[in-house]
Amino acid sequence: MLNVTLQPNYGIAIFEMDGQLSVQDFNHAAHKLAPYIEQAGGLKGCIVCSTNWPKWDSPYALLAHLHFINFHHNYIDKVALVSDSMSFKWLVPLCTTTLHCKLRCYSFDALEQSKAWILLE
Repeated sequence: MLNVTLQPNYGIAIFEMDGQLSVQDFNHAAHKLAPYIEQAGGLKGCIVCSTNWPKWDSPYALLAHLHFINFHHNYIDKVALVSDSMSFKWLVPLCTTTLHCKLRCYSFDALEQSKAWILLE
């Protein structure tokens, strides 16, 4: 499941992953962000919170996740990965060359620190 909280006053979206991710999760996230992105032109940042590396309920869900990233990274300035999972740490060097947004990892208890980084100009 993917819970999406949009904080329009800050231009931040918070994604909380719990359990298996589905195609519907990414459709819901896209529909939730679309009006804000259309109005504001993009997000200052996203915070992705997860205790573990994501799991998908089907190969289609993985493809939906990749499609969501491929489309939305052009409209996001910064992404903070908030997790104690070591798997996210190797993701940063791989993605920084292909994604438009800046990417940084934080420990799971550093949610406010990650938000402060996003709000830094």
